[in-house]
Amino acid sequence: MESLITKTKKLGWAKQPVSLEIIPEAEEKAKLVLLGKILSPKLFSCTIVKEIIAKAWNTVKAVEVVAIDKNIFSFSFGHEVDVRRVWDRRPWSFKREHVILKKYKPEWSFNKVDFSVSDFWVQIYGLPLNSQNLTNLKKVGGFLGKVVEEDMAETGTGSCCKFVKVRVGIDVNRPLTTRFPPC
Repeated sequence: MESLITKTKKLGWAKQPVSLEIIPEAEEKAKLVLLGKILSPKLFSCTIVKEIIAKAWNTVKAVEVVAIDKNIFSFSFGHEVDVRRVWDRRPWSFKREHVILKKYKPEWSFNKVDFSVSDFWVQIYGLPLNSQNLTNLKKVGGFLGKVVEEDMAETGTGSCCKFVKVRVGIDVNRPLTTRFPPC
């Protein structure tokens, strides 16, 4: 038994862990990259995705598309205006299939990105005028998921509108909530 333990210890990595060098330009390059996952049982090729985004995103400069995994792609933009516009206009769909986009961070490994949450604009109807404020918008949006952004632009002081909007990060693995619980 002792000889087996000795042999097993020899199999381990005895050297110090490798210290990786950080590339300073990576932070700037990462600002021009979005990662996307197409939620579909159908497989999408790089060629098809390139054709779709060329029409849908209408960017000033070409977007480089690289397949990372099944229906997971890296989108490298030539200009930050294009990245911002695509990011701000999400959610997107390709051929009626939902696409989750994430801003890439240089410390991420491509295979460790969490695509379980997607941001959606949610319209909230029936909120009384005296309840149309950011605090209540965050409460209602928080019931659905993590509040990312609020839009009270339509409502000013003393003005009433048909609905208010909130962008919420929703877990795509859970069923959608159709009603808010009674107050």
